[in-house]
Amino acid sequence: MATMGRRGLGRGLSSIIPDTAAGPARGSAGDGETAEAVDELVRLGFDLLEATIPVDVCGYLHLVRGAGPRLVARGAVDADALFEMGHTLGLAIEEPGARSVLTVAGRQALAVRTEGPQSTGLHVVAPVGGWFEDPHLALVERVCVAVGSACHLLERRAAATES
Repeated sequence: MATMGRRGLGRGLSSIIPDTAAGPARGSAGDGETAEAVDELVRLGFDLLEATIPVDVCGYLHLVRGAGPRLVARGAVDADALFEMGHTLGLAIEEPGARSVLTVAGRQALAVRTEGPQSTGLHVVAPVGGWFEDPHLALVERVCVAVGSACHLLERRAAATES
């Protein structure tokens, strides 16, 4: 699901780790439309962040209840770092709290957790050259909350359509 589709990234974890294929997610459109819309929305959020501040690594783990995880990543992330990021975010998404600091791809990153009725999301953003200045920190958090909330809205609407 990363933007770097030419290297095997840009799709669900099953494109990198074959045994993670979960099939259509319950709560998502069975044909994958909702999953694709979530991926695109996250990539647009990454575009917004990168247009505003220098970003080294961005990632988003999206977990729909009853389905497998989806990971979108961009930046200085090779296959090993992507695997590590998926593992780190997979553990952290279960932790309570809206904001924390994680290490991803060898960098300190702001982690912002969001939750909806059908899904949970965790953004991580690592800036270039250290840590965020205060106005940037608040901006990054607001963008992550907005994008995550929009992803959860898409999942909620998909679930309502299936009912």
